Amino acid sequence: MSKTILQLFIALVVSLNIQAQSQEIVVKINHLLDGETYASGLEAYNNMNHKFMLNRLEYYLSEIAVLHDNGQEMMIDDLWVLANANDGTTTIELGTLDVGTIEGLSFHIGVDPDHNHLDPTIWAISHPLGPKAPSMHWGWAAGYRFVALEGYGGSQLNQKIEIHGLGDNNYGKATVRRTSIEEDGKQVIYIDADYTKALENISVQSGLIVHADNNQAAVCLSNFRNQVFTAGMTTTSNNNLFDNGKFTVFPNPGPGILKIQKENNETELAEIMILDMTGKVLNRIDGSKINEEISIDNPGHYLMMFRSEEKILGINKVTVIK
Repeated sequence: MSKTILQLFIALVVSLNIQAQSQEIVVKINHLLDGETYASGLEAYNNMNHKFMLNRLEYYLSEIAVLHDNGQEMMIDDLWVLANANDGTTTIELGTLDVGTIEGLSFHIGVDPDHNHLDPTIWAISHPLGPKAPSMHWGWAAGYRFVALEGYGGSQLNQKIEIHGLGDNNYGKATVRRTSIEEDGKQVIYIDADYTKALENISVQSGLIVHADNNQAAVCLSNFRNQVFTAGMTTTSNNNLFDNGKFTVFPNPGPGILKIQKENNETELAEIMILDMTGKVLNRIDGSKINEEISIDNPGHYLMMFRSEEKILGINKVTVIK
């Protein structure tokens, strides 16, 4: 499935709430390697065309926040996550929050400075910051390993790779714009983590061992912040919502001055949403204005979502040509 289709599919299954309300929110991180489900020993290539495989990949997430309702941010207190790529999917329960439209997630890679230099034994073994085997802690001075990435590189996959990235100076924020999906009464934010990006611009052809806060370890952590995480997808399908004939948008393709024809006058329209192809909400229009022209200024592909108070009624593709 092409990237464009994946992005469209993501947007088609978004479930957005109109008013702030208490919602149980879950994050699911899909662990991937070059677009495939991650598995220990799976072969891949980085952007330098260097062959590698991984057999260990663990990392910390801290200061997790939900982005919602036109750029607001709600921080989740006292939450740390130790993600393990071998799990296939990491599920993070954020609890019940008073938010309306979920727009994404932000988080930091590593352990925040206030907790990075504490003794792990003050935590239970079951706690993400507690003692681990193999260890995720480098001693009180250096603190936790923010990322532990291990495997083999080289044409024969016989050159050892160990990148253990740490250091308060490498603690940084990642942001993923992603609307949520309603599943079993919960709002779920799907995020894809593709670890081929973790080794971008890092030579592993001859192997590499670095346990540090600089050099390739710093590059790897930068890649985690800026490259690894993207809006994810689910296997849930709502294709019956897509161009289902309930609404006609015209001219389409067109110059971006749009009119809407509603096919069923019995359906009460509460809101029209304009989204980009990642599911980011660009504009929200009261449903009572359905007979007015709607403008989209920039050329490109968009989704127009039609909602009642209770559910999504339809989603139409819109192409703007200037």
